[in-house]
Amino acid sequence: MGRDSGYGPLKRQLIHVCMETAGEKAVVIDDNLKAVIEAVRLGLTPLRVSTNRYRTVEALELGIPAGPTEELLHLILKAEAALEKSK
Repeated sequence: MGRDSGYGPLKRQLIHVCMETAGEKAVVIDDNLKAVIEAVRLGLTPLRVSTNRYRTVEALELGIPAGPTEELLHLILKAEAALEKSK
């Protein structure tokens, strides 16, 4: 789900719909630090999309994985493969 899903204007509403759909497995991927912090508060997995070094470090200092979209996608696929392997 994304910006054009009809939920909002606050991301919290969209995040709650995602939680209803995916439950605790929901991953919030956003370039807005407020949205990823909201994900942390709700107990979800946050990832911050950023190609800006300052914004990436800002998220990493808070313990939130951050980086370019391609790197985050690779991280998700790697984690999914590790989960499948452990089953």
